[in-house]
Amino acid sequence: LLAQQPWMGPIYPGLALFAVLDDGWALAAGYALHASLYAVGVFLLLRRVGFRRVSAWLPAAVLGLGSDVAVAWNRGYLHHLVSLSWIAWPILAFECGRLGERPRRAAALGAIALGLAFLGGHTVSALQTALAFALWAAVTLVGDAASAWRRADAAASARLVRAFGVA
Repeated sequence: LLAQQPWMGPIYPGLALFAVLDDGWALAAGYALHASLYAVGVFLLLRRVGFRRVSAWLPAAVLGLGSDVAVAWNRGYLHHLVSLSWIAWPILAFECGRLGERPRRAAALGAIALGLAFLGGHTVSALQTALAFALWAAVTLVGDAASAWRRADAAASARLVRAFGVA
């Protein structure tokens, strides 16, 4: 079962492909499935942060069919692509939870996506996924805090102006 991809975690759900298909078809299906998962995740994330549908397809297609996918496909590094294909999903879950759409469910789905990246078996790609998520969350939360401070400063300035009768 693990002869083709010995680095992948034995409980990664995608390994079921090797149980029902012969090795060549299982590898091809695994590459196609995870390249699609990568592209769809990027597309949904870009839509979530405000890109129009047409504008989100190009970066999603470029990443879904780009150099990382091509190198993984040509060299037989399915585990690399498996771990990398989850990169947008924890960020998407974070964005959904941050905007108040069932935050507990979003946190659980983000944690599942990070876990699947690690179960995929390529430690560097899984760490890239975790680092991308951590950076996105940090920058977003700092930006939100700065926005709140600017709003508070503007409100305080308006109160001072009214208090001193300056027009």
